[in-house]
Amino acid sequence: MNAAKQRKYWWLFGPVRDVLRSRGFTDKQIEERRHLLHRKALGADKSSKDFTDDDLDKVKAAFRAEWDGGNLNAQLDALDEPAERRQALLDACAEAVADMFALGDGRLEHDKARRGYIAGAARNVIKKELADCDETELGEVKGCLQRRVRVLRARNPEAAERLDERKKEAVPF
Repeated sequence: MNAAKQRKYWWLFGPVRDVLRSRGFTDKQIEERRHLLHRKALGADKSSKDFTDDDLDKVKAAFRAEWDGGNLNAQLDALDEPAERRQALLDACAEAVADMFALGDGRLEHDKARRGYIAGAARNVIKKELADCDETELGEVKGCLQRRVRVLRARNPEAAERLDERKKEAVPF
């Protein structure tokens, strides 16, 4: 995990520590409980420094269950975060492919062709079907598509300027 996510991890653990202290746990018992929550959420004790985003989401849900166990909505929201991140990556891929059409790639006029292009990029770059890609791999697909957009922008600066103007007009403020 990067430094920002590490800070978030400790911030998320703060309420757990407070609840455990209020129950009379010592610092050593709190540390043992933290590792127990890791094992419970991940199936193994893993250093928070080595967490993936998915690991952090699972541990976050375990932390929330510890300090706010009666709040089912909070726990369900934590479980939905990976799906939301995945959808955001897929949306970014779709936006890149739409930009490619606007920049002159006529093959991408229809939605079916755009979806096929994204799926083909996953197969060519990651060697997997799009549905089987994890977040990191979807990020690589997104990066590949964004590089293609940059190439098309350089080849067709007039279309790039028109695209930028349309995007500015679409922003409500």
